[in-house]
Amino acid sequence: MYSDPVDAEKLTWLKFGRKKDGLLRHPADSPQWRFIDRQFPDFGSEERNLHLGLSTDGMNPYSSLSSIHSTWPVMLVAYNLPPSLCMKRKYIVLSMLISRPKQTGNDIDVYLAPLIDDLKLLWEEGVEVFYANRNEMFNLRAMLFCTIQDYPAYGNHSSYSVKREGGCPLCDDGWKGKWLSASRKTVYYDHRPFLPLDHKYRQMKKAFNGEQNFESRPKAFTSQEVFEKVKDIQLTFGKLKKNKDAIPKKGYKKWKIEDGVNARLDLKEMNMRNELHAVETGKLDYLPPAAYTLSKKEKVELCASLAGVKVPEGYSSNISSLVSMENLKLVGLKSHDCHEIYSKVINPKDLDSLETEIAVILCQLEMYFPPAFFDVMIHLPVHLVRDIRFFGLVHNKAQWAFERQMKTYKGKYEDNRYFYFSTVGISTSQHSDTLEGKGTIGRRELDLSPEKWHMAHTYILFNEDEITLYINRHMTFLKIHTRKASSKSLATEQSKTFHLWLKDQVLKEIKNSTQTVSNRLRSLANGPEFSASFFSSYAINGYTFKTKDQDDKSTMQNSGVCVEAEAMHLSSAKDNRSVYSKMQYYRVIEEIWHTTMNLNKIGHTEDPYILASQAKQVFYVTDLCDKRKLVVTSKPRYVIDDNIFYQERSTPSEVQNVDDSLDDTTTYIRSDHEEGIWHDKKNSNANNRPKKRRRTGYYATKKSDSCGSCIEIYNLFLI
Repeated sequence: MYSDPVDAEKLTWLKFGRKKDGLLRHPADSPQWRFIDRQFPDFGSEERNLHLGLSTDGMNPYSSLSSIHSTWPVMLVAYNLPPSLCMKRKYIVLSMLISRPKQTGNDIDVYLAPLIDDLKLLWEEGVEVFYANRNEMFNLRAMLFCTIQDYPAYGNHSSYSVKREGGCPLCDDGWKGKWLSASRKTVYYDHRPFLPLDHKYRQMKKAFNGEQNFESRPKAFTSQEVFEKVKDIQLTFGKLKKNKDAIPKKGYKKWKIEDGVNARLDLKEMNMRNELHAVETGKLDYLPPAAYTLSKKEKVELCASLAGVKVPEGYSSNISSLVSMENLKLVGLKSHDCHEIYSKVINPKDLDSLETEIAVILCQLEMYFPPAFFDVMIHLPVHLVRDIRFFGLVHNKAQWAFERQMKTYKGKYEDNRYFYFSTVGISTSQHSDTLEGKGTIGRRELDLSPEKWHMAHTYILFNEDEITLYINRHMTFLKIHTRKASSKSLATEQSKTFHLWLKDQVLKEIKNSTQTVSNRLRSLANGPEFSASFFSSYAINGYTFKTKDQDDKSTMQNSGVCVEAEAMHLSSAKDNRSVYSKMQYYRVIEEIWHTTMNLNKIGHTEDPYILASQAKQVFYVTDLCDKRKLVVTSKPRYVIDDNIFYQERSTPSEVQNVDDSLDDTTTYIRSDHEEGIWHDKKNSNANNRPKKRRRTGYYATKKSDSCGSCIEIYNLFLI
């Protein structure tokens, strides 16, 4: 990268381009970065020295799910680049490729040894590199700033067992998990120690495990304490048959998080939520409906709604393809199907409230879901804010950028049947045209009808700064000649006749030699050409827009559009006091055609056209409650701005108040339907799934004060 003048200049962004206002936008804003610069001033004083992040994960080539072969790409990123570029595919460096018949396990240390030697050389001595931007040689040094991997790979890299009761490396022995004998898994339930000491949830009993909790959060170990714990660990590489105690292990399997008899037996073992315990009735066990148990009618409505969802490109995967209306289930849904939106700038003053909010959310989930739901992956978000405090924003240390890069590597495997190393993936951004505007598919040349030409010409005129003076003069002209006309009538008349009046005025000014008329004004007065380029898809402002007809052929929805326009508003037809204000207007794109004029945004409520530069993308979904369409806004995918402005966080919402002094079970049990689960004791294997039936008798007639049908679910990944 240093041999290219453009990329070489980007690598000095930290010194010459970074905005320093105390907000977190980049790892360079973090305490960890500043600590390294203070401890090693010789390294930090040279802005061209590299701060690297290392990531590796296993993948199966040729899209094979077989375990007979394993490939581990080892990738590096340079945090010297701006935040909009450092995690892009162009700048992800494939440093080495580990390929072997089986998973590497602890042997990955052996394969990483050559890379570690190179990193030591770059840190201790450095290498001479040509810097093209200044046309000079300099001694390049580099340091490994962080490692990035998923949780199982973290266990291999750090030699920490993530498969035991102390599976959280930050809590360690300070907050151990609890082993559930029925579900046969370790869970991390009751996150009230992470709440403020005076929080009301600490005093509750029935909503949690039947006990109050005033414990303090576990103490985080310092780097010296961690070193003392691991300095004497002896690892044996290769098969560990003769050294089973090299790393402590506990049974760890992939369990489905289902509401079944095992989850109810765990509740019985923990002596909590007696109303949800399995009821033995001969050969069958009845599981009363919990707060999260949907009736068949609700399942049909939810699945039907999801089956009809179409979202814009890049918003998420095709959710409708994961819905099974036959079984009323989501089939094969993974975390990669949901694209989380992370904040690109955070005020450090918000971190305390953010940390409390995450703990509150976990506690709220614990009020509804059984303990078997809360494995270590549900627990880890409680430490996200701590990671932000020391390192910076989460998306600069997330695995998803490398997952996308590994998908590219898989494609090279499949297409070419060989693999080659690449230091830089692509030479230029593949999305540069999506910001400036570019038609993508379905181009055709057509002539506009006189009606469409007139409406488009009028809209262009009313959105051009150079025409503003003429618009005011024309309105004055209309008021003089139609004194009794209302504001609405004047606006309508101006829309119909302004283009003709403007053309006459410009011709008069051309004939008058004392006035200068610009070529642009002449062009605007004459109007656009009748021939136009029509498209079925157009990319601009970081969005990809498509017409409604094109959307009907696709699994995506890219025809929803929103524009903010200033228009005249009247309370009634007789209202003579018009008010001009800006409002959001939502429509579906019927046509896309190209114009070369760059215009601003003021509009008329009845305008059938908008300018591409004004468009913001939205999509529409059906509301389950009132069957009307809801508007969901989406953010542009490819907008690059390294100095993003901070937006004040809204106050976090609270769940319904739970009066723990009353015998109230509405937080975790439903009484508005009796469609519990019947479980066959004899056929309790995985192939015989429990069937739902309508319950009669005592549990069918028992009621509570609230139906509990609506559960407020929050997004755990708030940052």
